[in-house]
Amino acid sequence: MQQASDNQNAIMFQQVTSWLDQQGQMFSSDSSRHEINRVKESLISSRLRIEKVGTQENWVEIPLAETFHTQFQGARPAMKMLVVRQVNGQFTVGQLVELIPQGQQYEQVPEGLLEKLDRNGPHEFNGSIRTFTIANRHVLEKSFKDGKLSFIKRLSRKKDASAGTNVVNRNPPAIGEDCIDWYWITTTFYADGTMEEVEQFLYTTCPGEGGGGNNEDGECFDDCMAQFDALEVGVQVVAEDGSATIIDINGIKKYKKPNWKALKNPAGWSVWSKESGVVERVDDDHWVWLSLAHESANFQGTMPPGGTIAIESHSGTPSFVSPAAPADNIRYAGMDLTLVMKYSPVCSNCPIVSNIVTPTYVTYHANNIWNAVP
Repeated sequence: MQQASDNQNAIMFQQVTSWLDQQGQMFSSDSSRHEINRVKESLISSRLRIEKVGTQENWVEIPLAETFHTQFQGARPAMKMLVVRQVNGQFTVGQLVELIPQGQQYEQVPEGLLEKLDRNGPHEFNGSIRTFTIANRHVLEKSFKDGKLSFIKRLSRKKDASAGTNVVNRNPPAIGEDCIDWYWITTTFYADGTMEEVEQFLYTTCPGEGGGGNNEDGECFDDCMAQFDALEVGVQVVAEDGSATIIDINGIKKYKKPNWKALKNPAGWSVWSKESGVVERVDDDHWVWLSLAHESANFQGTMPPGGTIAIESHSGTPSFVSPAAPADNIRYAGMDLTLVMKYSPVCSNCPIVSNIVTPTYVTYHANNIWNAVP
């Protein structure tokens, strides 16, 4: 966990509350703005903490007072908090989290537990975790037994009135072209490795009409999803050379570090790869490669609206091409690069999107080749 001073915590708390104010202005309904104000009034600033998640993301976790109520008021005590995710210094999405341990007692939520529950990492938690939008709308629930996921319940949408085989409580009004059916989808995981999925119809939202749910969510969903889908549209695999770094070793040998663009997108972002190798001069005009390895990959450009783009993983396999057979005459070296990109939805004016749409992972393969001349 990233330890912050009291002054840093105070600044972060002020930034979070300002962000909540901005989110509240994006809702047109009084009830949604009221719920966000209730969240602000219930935050316990003295217990704010920041957890580092990965290389670019922070989770700002602020407990909520016991007097704050979600729609669930069960007999078991629940630990409630606001979690705001911060990527590259920018707040991306906020969630209300309700943790209900079973057979376990915590004075505070253990460090790193929320990340493990969110990303299915190893843990020993028994109980449930519920997730709500910042306007206190229930969108996700996970239950764990002996540290393993036993069921997951998520809010989902359909524009098609047809339903699956296991559907309960479904009696929606007629579906128009732009109307949306909302469901709870519960997936149960059994000890024998099998699973079962049940859809429970909740309500329908249509533009300009009332309904059992929050019409704002239905109306903004399509716009946000269109932005999210556009994140990976137009991505091109390329091999565009930048400037190589040359570092002398002993006059005969030099480090040669090619830097090249492997992916680019019309929106203006790109992914660059850097390799590290050693070349050697065997005569006045003859240089050969002694080694080459993949060093790093980095994202460059402005993050487009509708989501975030991150390099989930990167690896490279060197390949050598020579005009002659002997291994000491490797005049050209290449790199076969594998990139896994993570596209995540983030719609600040439609908080529900980030809760019910999972990230998309896309694998790209690129390659390039360089001569040994420094």
